[in-house]
Amino acid sequence: MPTLTASLCLSLWAQEATQAYEIPYDRVAERHRRKVRKVMDDVTVEVPLERVAVATRPEVYEFLLEELPFTADVCRQLGRTKYEVFRDPRKPEKDEEKEAWRHTYYMNDKEGLSVKVQLVLAEARRRIFYTWGSYDLSPLPSLWGRSVIVVLWGEKDGRLVTEAKVFAQIDSSFYKAISEVLKGTVRSVVKDKSTVFIRAARWVSEAAAENPRKLHEQLDGARDVDQVTLEEFRKKFLK
Repeated sequence: MPTLTASLCLSLWAQEATQAYEIPYDRVAERHRRKVRKVMDDVTVEVPLERVAVATRPEVYEFLLEELPFTADVCRQLGRTKYEVFRDPRKPEKDEEKEAWRHTYYMNDKEGLSVKVQLVLAEARRRIFYTWGSYDLSPLPSLWGRSVIVVLWGEKDGRLVTEAKVFAQIDSSFYKAISEVLKGTVRSVVKDKSTVFIRAARWVSEAAAENPRKLHEQLDGARDVDQVTLEEFRKKFLK
């Protein structure tokens, strides 16, 4: 079986993408496996995200995908977005539960999106997320559904290159009944809303690479930015 790196190269810089987007169920934790398979067995729409070159280092991008609440804090502070991401304020006491807590996020974009996001698999140059939630499409009914989001990245010619694909399953009976008519609308909503945190990681990555000192000055002491995570980010990347 080809390695993930080989699969990623095929996906990013050649014509074959299937290997990198296949779900390795044997490496997905049992608590996530059934719900991920449920989506992948009945996908309503697949939405690829365009390949993007990002002026940053892979380790910066990876950190920001792991710390989605902090990434959202930074984007709001920089005026790039209004959305919020947070973990359950009730941090578990048992060590075996802390990892699941750390990788479970709640997202609200202040424009109708309310979704729960879970990191279900972390591998070199690949992250797989599971989401569940809704989007208000007033005056139409709310769009309810779940998705599996596969994020890939690698290096080409000394630059970070990212791409992703969303496998979305729509639960709302209204949209399922007329899915062919509204498929364009569903695709647009999924692309715009489901992947906002991926775009946020790109923005913050590039800001950190462009002017690390300025970024730290903008964030240091900011009330709405997690200062503990900022200090960790500074020690690792803002040198």
